[in-house]
Parts: sequence; C-alpha cells; structure tokens
Amino acid sequence: MILMVTGYITRCQDYFWKAFSPCKGGLLFDRTTHSSCECLALAANASYGLAALTSAWLQSSLRRMDLFQKVWPVKRGKAVAERQVGRCPALDAAPNSTCIEGLRIAQDLKHACEKDELALVFQPIVELRTGRIVEVEALLRWQHPRFGLLSPDSFIPIAEETGAISEIGEWVIKCACKQLRAWRANLREASELRMSINVSVVQLRDENFVERALATIKREGVAASSLTFEVTESKMMTQPDAMIARIAKLRSAGLRIAVDDFGIGYSSLISVARMPLNTLKIDRDFTRRLGRSLRDDAVTRCMINLGQDLGLQVIAEGVESLDHLSILHSLRCEYAQGYLFSRPLSADCFERLLLQMPCFEDVIKAVYSEREAA
Repeated sequence: MILMVTGYITRCQDYFWKAFSPCKGGLLFDRTTHSSCECLALAANASYGLAALTSAWLQSSLRRMDLFQKVWPVKRGKAVAERQVGRCPALDAAPNSTCIEGLRIAQDLKHACEKDELALVFQPIVELRTGRIVEVEALLRWQHPRFGLLSPDSFIPIAEETGAISEIGEWVIKCACKQLRAWRANLREASELRMSINVSVVQLRDENFVERALATIKREGVAASSLTFEVTESKMMTQPDAMIARIAKLRSAGLRIAVDDFGIGYSSLISVARMPLNTLKIDRDFTRRLGRSLRDDAVTRCMINLGQDLGLQVIAEGVESLDHLSILHSLRCEYAQGYLFSRPLSADCFERLLLQMPCFEDVIKAVYSEREAA
C-alpha cells in the first residue's frame, strides 16, 4: 500500500490497481496494468516506498514506483533506496524521463551481445623502468542505438541489478582472450603481453563463475597465467570470506588478481593482506593530486610502499602529465597507466602502438634524466 496526501493505492490482485480517496468518499479509478511501460517490456519485482502524491501526479507515479528501487538509484549514482529489512525508502519527484531512460537501457542490455553492440577498447600498462607495454586492460563500451557510445559506468550497475552481467561478463572474457591470442600469434612484440579484464563482484558471487571462466579461457586457447582479473576494492571487500575462496581458485589455476581503484574503498589493511592478490592499482584520484602538497604525495607513497612490501605489483592509474610521471619515479612506482601514454584504443590502433615498442622509452628517459639532474 502506498500512502498519499489524498488517499491510498492498493494492488487488489495481480493485475489490478485501485486508488481510493477518503476525502472524496470512494474510488478514484480502477485500472488494469500490464507488464509494459511506453512499449517497454518489464521484469517484475517486489518493492515498497513512501511518496507524497497529488492526484495529478498519480498516474506517472505508478510506473515510476516500480523503477524506483533499481533504476533511479543507479541513475543518481548512489543507492538512494537500499534493500534493508525494516527500512522504507522515500520517493522524490524525480523526472519520469530519467527512469524511462534507465529502463530502456535495462531492456536493451538483454540483447546487446546478440546484436553485436558491445565492443572492447584497450589501454596499455607501461613498465616505467623500460617504457615497454607489459600489459593491456580491456575496457568495455556499448554502442547503444539511441544513446550512442556508453562507458561501463552508464550500464554496468544496471546489468548487475538485472542479472545481465553474467552474459556480458562472459562475452568480455571470451573476446579479450581471443584478441590476446591473435596478438601473441601474429606479433613478436606481444609474445609476453598480458591481458587485464574487469570482473564484477556480482560475477564472483556466482558459485559457478570460476568454472565457467576457466572453461572459456581454455576454449579460447589462452594460458591462464597471461590474464589478470581486476575487481574494484570497495566491492570486493563486501564479502571478504567468499571473495577469498573464489579468488584462491582463480589463483590456483594461474590467473593473476588485481584490486582496482585501491585507496577509495573501505577495506581494512588486514583484509588486503588476507586476499590472495598479485596487483594493487592505485586509484586515479591519488595520481591526479600528486605534486599538490606533501601530504598528498605522502599518502600515495604509503600505498606504493604497502603494495611492494606485500610483494605485489603496483600500478598507478590516471597518469596524465610528465609531472605525474616524474613524481611516481621519485616514489619508486614501477608501473603506470593513463592518458599520458595512450587513451583506450581500438584493437587495430593498439596493434600499431605495439609495433612501436618500446614506444615510451624516450619520454621516460627524458623525465628521469631531468629529475636526477635536479
């Protein structure tokens, strides 16, 4: 039941909504609702919320209430309505078009793979000692027929909520493996190249994920030791025991595991020490603050030292300037990734970049020489 200023709405049967108003002494309207909204097919789920309504707003609110629990929090970029026992979220008067846009994305995601709308782009990870590309991160993009090119932040949270992440994640692993196999077979410069793949924590929660992922890797003919699975720090630590068990299985099969966006989550140092990790990727926000103050540099130095003391590879993300590179050199960071080296590239463009190896050697030598002279 949804409480209103003018009355209340109750769902009397599976497909019937009735609205009553004590003020007006009876039934306001009685309508049959189907699982559709502006020609969009909906997947039903149960949720409840509070909203201060007026009669004029009632019709649109019926549709938006179903979207409130999932789509609207995702579009706002934070969990407005958390699923917690004993708590009731409050619905605000957000624009209906935003909810419909999110719903359309959720529906179209179901067919994105089969319609060949998804694509991978590739960004190099550079060894700062030599200037060589030692690893490449596969990044997902979606060429949506209506909204254009979408980055993962625009649709992965919705995919995680709706369950589409399983199919999309498997597609990413398969395509990344296939591309790495082609590069290694055809390019001498890629003979030792590794591929880094982002994995959703929702995938890791699936008890069958490890077996399916390993089967895909074997089917594509790629050595597991040539792959890294990246998981965002804050999400990885929500169920540390379960994550440790599944990550350990992946590690035992030869895969490398990286904590992405390290430093912005809420993990304890004990949790980090317990995780069977290979790599820490320092979040770009810390890299961008390098050189602003001694305190900022000290925080980044601590994270680099922590990772290295734990025997982990440390990669600084978001390197965009020569100043960043120079400071990272002074902090003894060994690997970096960012626009200074390259934006994410198509497979063909990245292949041309590989052919120039070691393509960043001159830049790095110049920066290091200038630093040492100073």
